[in-house]
Formats: sequence, structure tokens, C-alpha cells
Amino acid sequence: SWVHYAPLSEYLPYDGPPSARDAFICYSHSLFNALSQMLCIGYGLRNPQLLGELWVTIVSMASGASVYAIVVAFTCNALSSVDYPSRLYSNHLESLNEFMKVNCLPKPMRAQLRLHLRSRFPNRRMFGQKTIFDLMPYPIVNEIRRFQCETIFLRTPVFKDADPAFLSAVAAQLRPAVALPGDWLAREGEIQSFTVFIESGLVTVTVEGKEIAELGDGSYLGEIWALGVPPQQEEAFFDESQERKKQQAKAELPNMPTVFGAATASVQVKQMCYLYVLLTSEFEKILKNFPKVREALLVVARLRLLRSSIGAKAR
Repeated sequence: SWVHYAPLSEYLPYDGPPSARDAFICYSHSLFNALSQMLCIGYGLRNPQLLGELWVTIVSMASGASVYAIVVAFTCNALSSVDYPSRLYSNHLESLNEFMKVNCLPKPMRAQLRLHLRSRFPNRRMFGQKTIFDLMPYPIVNEIRRFQCETIFLRTPVFKDADPAFLSAVAAQLRPAVALPGDWLAREGEIQSFTVFIESGLVTVTVEGKEIAELGDGSYLGEIWALGVPPQQEEAFFDESQERKKQQAKAELPNMPTVFGAATASVQVKQMCYLYVLLTSEFEKILKNFPKVREALLVVARLRLLRSSIGAKAR
């Protein structure tokens, strides 16, 4: 045994317990052997024999192992910090896969959700924008959001030449999104809780199953309820001082749903769309402070309602 080859048998008397010095020598050799086995370290043809050599070797092994562990830890930390956005995207994708697995979602829906994620982040890199913005002063955050929404502001007529304060208020609430062909942005009669601004792409608008229009870059939808005037109160769009015009308008307007917040038409994506989404409740609050913009939206809403009416009658 290693006790014999050490040799330690001379320090282990048979007629009683060993002395303190002998016990120290035995435990030193035991510690040395245990560390050697644990760290898988070899010493050539001869192991350390003298007590001094033994302890120098033990300290060297412990120090070397500690330094090695520190180097490995720093290396792992450095590797984990490299390309953090890509790692965040991978973690999010793994969470999505686990969510779909736990909820037993059908395979077509799983593929659609993965495609949405890849389309939303085509570079496979994800950033925690909210966390970043929380560390910045509000004026800079406001400028960044205005810059991010610059394209949609230039393409959307209602935003052109608008009050900078209005644009800042809208930019603070807009959230980017992606819609793939076949996705429904709105279904006729269902509750509509958001306004959508199309940065690029194409959607079709249908009323009672009949296509009445196509909307592309710079278009928007879902703004009617943000104006605070449901379709059953359509007389607010017209001149109430002229009874004849009001009655004519009522006759021309379609029979809209009576549920407040219900979509007046169905909207389906025809070509992949990059969108900005704004909650109707937030948009309504913003419009109350900018009456000129609200009036411009009212004009467009009236035209859309009349177009819906014509499309329904043609059917």
C-alpha cells in the first residue's frame, strides 16, 4: 500500500497510539495523497519523501488549483459576456419553446410563433430596451424614441408637420411589432383595444366578407375608437345644425356593432408588415390634448365609415 511505500509503517507503533510528531507526519502524507488523487497530479518516478518536500508540494498543489479555478471562472465569465444580445435571444427562444411545449400548442402555431420571433429580430440579437432606457435621462430617451419612429412619422400623413409635442407623446407609447401574411390585425365585430400604424407592408380591409380596400405604407387603423365617438353616434361626425345632412349621413352609414370598442372591419395581412402599435386608451389621452390632430383623424374616420357603407351596400 502507499503507507508501506511512503514509508509510514515505522511511525505507526503496534503497542499504542503514535506520538504527536508521528501523527503529524502520517496525516501530512494522507493529505498529500488525497490531494494528489483529487487533482490527478503526478510527480515522476519518485514522490516527495521528506516532510518539508511534502508540505511544499501540498501548498503548491493547493495554490495551483486555486489559480486554475480562478482562471477558469474569469474565462467562463468573459465568454458569457461576449455577444450578450445573441445569448439573450437564444434564451428567449428557449423560453418560447418550453412555453409551447408545456401548453401543448399545435405544430403550425409553434412554427408561426418562431417565425414571428425571427422576423421581429432578424439579426438574432435582442436588447432589453426598457432596462437601458431606465438608466438614461428622460430627454435623451425621448430623442431616441423620436429617432426610432422617424420613418413611420414621415410616411403617415397625420404625423407630417404635426406638433413636436404630439410626436413626442406618441413616440413614448408606440411599440414595434411584426405581422406575417395571413395574420389578422382586426376582426369585424371583435373588441379593438389598439391602434396600428403600418411602417411597411400591405393589408386588406374587408366588411362582411367583401374586400373594400388595401392599406400600405403610412396607413393606420383602429383609430375610430380612440376618437371617443362610437359608430352608433356617427352624427357627431357631421354638422348637427343641418338636420337634412344628418339624416342623410345616418342613411349612408352601415349598421355597425353596438359594442364600444368593436372593430368596424376585418383587416388581414397580405404582405409582411412592420408595425407600430399604440393602445387605444393611451392614444385617446394624447388626442384630448391635441384637438387639431383629432379633427384630422375625424375626417379620415368619416370617409372610412362611408366607404364601409358603400362596400356593404355593393355586396
